[in-house]
Amino acid sequence: QGWIGRGDIGKLSVSINNEVERTYPLAFVTFLARVLLNFDKASKRWWTEQKSSLPSSFSPADRQRYLREVFGEFAASVELGLRRYQGEGGVALLCELLIERFANAQPPNSRRQLALLFSLLPKGLQPVQEMDILSKGLPVLTRTAWVQWQGGYK
Repeated sequence: QGWIGRGDIGKLSVSINNEVERTYPLAFVTFLARVLLNFDKASKRWWTEQKSSLPSSFSPADRQRYLREVFGEFAASVELGLRRYQGEGGVALLCELLIERFANAQPPNSRRQLALLFSLLPKGLQPVQEMDILSKGLPVLTRTAWVQWQGGYK
């Protein structure tokens, strides 16, 4: 397939969104966009450029509104890219690709984030074996340890 004109994306996005959302719910798409901004070097560099290019005249509210809009556009492009990874076979391929690229980016956090990402899929599409592999060896917090880490009950 060739490039899609910028003006055509809006028309195309409704049908793509419906197609993609059968496999990937919005929470998954949003979380994947965040994973990419944290672990993919090119995406991280792009996001840093977006933040640094803001006019100094922007108020904190304007800055936040603008960055939310830019993040929304980035997440929409991620969703567009997911159309190549439809259904159970597509999920398995995407999972394999993300594990290969990011599982050791910032261990154990990157592995935890990938396991969390795929837990957002509908049960029948979750790559359970891969999620299990990603989760192996991760530190486990007991309720008591969590409360202590949070500074106790308040």
